[in-house]
Amino acid sequence: MKNINCILVCLLYLCLHTTAFAQCVDDTHSNNSADAWHSCTSSPNPNAIHGNSHWVMYDLGYIYQIKDTKIWNYNTAGATADGFRNTNIDYSLDGINWTTASTITLPQASGNPNYTGYMTNALSGIQARYVLFTANNTWGTGACAGLSEVRFEVEAISLSVKAFLQGAYDATNGLMSDNLRENELIPLQEPYTLQGYLHAGLGGEENTENTVLNVQGKAAVVDWVVLELRSPSDASEILASRSCLLLRDGRIVDVDGFSDVTFSGVDAGNYYVAVRHRNHLAAMTKDVVNLGD
Repeated sequence: MKNINCILVCLLYLCLHTTAFAQCVDDTHSNNSADAWHSCTSSPNPNAIHGNSHWVMYDLGYIYQIKDTKIWNYNTAGATADGFRNTNIDYSLDGINWTTASTITLPQASGNPNYTGYMTNALSGIQARYVLFTANNTWGTGACAGLSEVRFEVEAISLSVKAFLQGAYDATNGLMSDNLRENELIPLQEPYTLQGYLHAGLGGEENTENTVLNVQGKAAVVDWVVLELRSPSDASEILASRSCLLLRDGRIVDVDGFSDVTFSGVDAGNYYVAVRHRNHLAAMTKDVVNLGD
């Protein structure tokens, strides 16, 4: 007999504005060459219109709605002339089809150990997973080009959710079975789109990696699930949804196998939160949950 009950156990943590790729300390950057990217050989650009060039591409791991972007140009002491000058900024949802956001002139870095960088709104309001910086020239005449760091401020809500599938749950150890994973039956791409489920918002076609599916123990993957944010005035209206991973200990995590699930382009506020699984009934919070305020 097939078990069709899904038990939503708890709903926890919330966070609104997420900053991606933030590695600087106190908004300053060192002038150590080991803390920067530097290239002296051009290579084929991911956006073919730029040909062979010096470029840096960032994969944010998910489609985010970007706000401001802060750029620290090449700040190595005595070599700041290698920093990007006239710079193309392109963006993409899939890393294949590119759109130019802007062409900007990056100020030359100071070379000081407390370099504060440059803020731009060139990507403000844009939805992207991939962001590409291409140097049309540098502040010097040499063959090399470099950047120290880029920080993207994105608008997002992160959720920490737990759920247990009754049929897979083992009350003796408090964990679910990961038989699907052990038998290599969990696809790398979420299965719900192919089954006809229409994701809302920026969700859909999420992918994970074999390294995530190879994890064993309580953090092993049980299966893909869908997490939904629903309207506080009409719980049948799905405002945003994402496919994510359910672990043996009940945690629902992002495609990296450990992070809280992130919804981009979603305002702070009250939502009903629902969990769907392809072989179980969906479950939803009884009351709205305040997220991000």
